[in-house]
Amino acid sequence: MTAPSTSVSSTSFSLLNRVDLVLRDEDWTASDSLVRPAHAAVSAALPAGLLPTLKQRLSDSYPQGIYRHQALALDHILTGVDIALTTPTASGKSLVFITGALQILLADPLAKVVALYPMKALGNDQLAKWKSAMESSALNVAVLDGDVKVKDRERLLQENQVLIMTPDVLHTWLMANLHSPVVRHFREQMKMVILDEAHVYDGVFGTSTAYLMRRLDACGPHFQLIASSATIGQVDTFLTHLTGRNLTIVGADTDGSPRHEVAWRSITPPRGNAFNNRVELLMGLAEAGIRFIAFADSRKSAELLASATRRGAVAAEPVDDEFIAEAEELLSAPGILPYRSGIEAKDRQRIEAALASGELRGVIATSALELGVDIPGIHCVVLMGSPPTQKSLWQRAGRTGRHGEGCVMLMQDAGSFGRGSLTDYLARPIEANHLSLENRSLEFAHVLCATVEAEACGVAWNASALSGLSPRFHSLLEMERAGGQVLEQELWDLKSKAGGSPHRTFSLRSGKETNFEIILRNDRIGSISFPQVMRETYPGAIYYHLA
Repeated sequence: MTAPSTSVSSTSFSLLNRVDLVLRDEDWTASDSLVRPAHAAVSAALPAGLLPTLKQRLSDSYPQGIYRHQALALDHILTGVDIALTTPTASGKSLVFITGALQILLADPLAKVVALYPMKALGNDQLAKWKSAMESSALNVAVLDGDVKVKDRERLLQENQVLIMTPDVLHTWLMANLHSPVVRHFREQMKMVILDEAHVYDGVFGTSTAYLMRRLDACGPHFQLIASSATIGQVDTFLTHLTGRNLTIVGADTDGSPRHEVAWRSITPPRGNAFNNRVELLMGLAEAGIRFIAFADSRKSAELLASATRRGAVAAEPVDDEFIAEAEELLSAPGILPYRSGIEAKDRQRIEAALASGELRGVIATSALELGVDIPGIHCVVLMGSPPTQKSLWQRAGRTGRHGEGCVMLMQDAGSFGRGSLTDYLARPIEANHLSLENRSLEFAHVLCATVEAEACGVAWNASALSGLSPRFHSLLEMERAGGQVLEQELWDLKSKAGGSPHRTFSLRSGKETNFEIILRNDRIGSISFPQVMRETYPGAIYYHLA
């Protein structure tokens, strides 16, 4: 996928005038500008093969028809084709795969669907969309992630037709328990797998997920696969490597969703303290009634900036004072709050709702707000530093312009975006994802997992699903299934470490650590990883929570 096209325009609109007034009042300078023009929706008729109940529901909700790419994607799904939906952010991708899932489930009462989201928080946020789509049916949906007690997991498989999972729980629990009749039956009835936010699967996590998708394929009947992402580089090649399948691409060239005009500003601060300048600008946006998301580069930065804006005290360093407030008070007052990983789902959802309703003027977010969450009415995105990748840039910028005119501001206070023009910066291609299926340690870890799975599946094991992997993988797997082999020291150490539980021994993610809960007066207020414990919650440290 290439970056969305941009063009210079003299168009003026009220939001941009308000933004420019704030920039002037706070002494920031717009050093470069451009506008991405709006375009109208392109609709299409509903596919003829949709079940009558689904067709009626969509007709009631979309009397003018659905978007062109949605209709095309549903046509493919109805014929059983594996697809990759790679249209831009806010183009209605979830409507496609949710409708496709309902088509299968309503036609077959025994069918199951797995929706994979790369992060627990994202899966929990998407649960409401699934419930809304299923509310007039007898279908049920549940989240099954690492927070669900093991004793409850098989019951969820039996009682629900859609299971929202992370790849981690699929690998660590479900694939490790194929010997269970309940788990094996669930896999036999699994008719569709949805892989949302597919661009996240990169590096070690992406490589391990690529092995996982092939192992999942091998341990039961064929299932239809739908991948979805707005920002994938070299989409055809990457998705084939990730999934082991050739997917039909429904891409940006078919996009029929409307685009609102979005103005871009490269902005330079006045002289003075960078922290102060940022705080004053964000306070100015809030006071002007401009609803915004400002992206910071760390959890601590998001918390400190939000704390300073809420207090109205501009200081280079936070100071101790008597400002103490409960989360209820913070959320009920108009202002600015942080949004990051580690805060509880209930707090995250209330922040999203308060921002959407206008009760909250803005959030200062980490990358936790890049994916999936659709908050209506965001006027402006502020980038406080260069996003780590072009994928990240377009995911963040895509939070505005969804439901009306939008603005994106790129702060140049640290020379973040280089010396080229804004046009040149935005024209950079989306980076390719990198998978390392040739990595011997990762390969052997998944050989050990596949050996356990093959034994549990028995005659249902379908080794042909692994045909795209290297000859070395197949040789190692064959010898492990035959009872072992003479291994070089590195691989022998891995096998000894795994014992009889390779799924639990080998995480899909690099360097995964135990998470710790943060408890305040008997209430859990968040979670934190071991490295963050060492950096942020050592004895005597101040832990910032919701500013």
